[in-house]
Amino acid sequence: MKNDLCSTIRKVRELKGFSQDYVAIQLGISQRAYSKIENNLTKLDWSRIEKLSQLFGMSPIGLIVFDNPEFPNNSSATCVGGNWNIAFQEDLKKIIEEKLSELKDEMAILKELVEAKN
Repeated sequence: MKNDLCSTIRKVRELKGFSQDYVAIQLGISQRAYSKIENNLTKLDWSRIEKLSQLFGMSPIGLIVFDNPEFPNNSSATCVGGNWNIAFQEDLKKIIEEKLSELKDEMAILKELVEAKN
């Protein structure tokens, strides 16, 4: 996942039209140190992910799942546009509802098995 996140960071930076120098200055690090982030040579912690996402105008989770195939509306066009957060929330709601339905089905099966044993 880290390598995907590093390439995502590069992609979003480029979509925003930011140079590595600019992002590095905003983060308070050197361009060389920032380059190591994009090349997966530096461990990313949550604090750094939060700072990058804030700079890119998106949530940390949005940055992590950007262009993830499990989130079909997570394209660069929707991220850069103003409706990205809404699209992400709708996708997330759909995934949660599907998982909840699956869990309810599993619970019903388990309940039947327990009742059958008693």
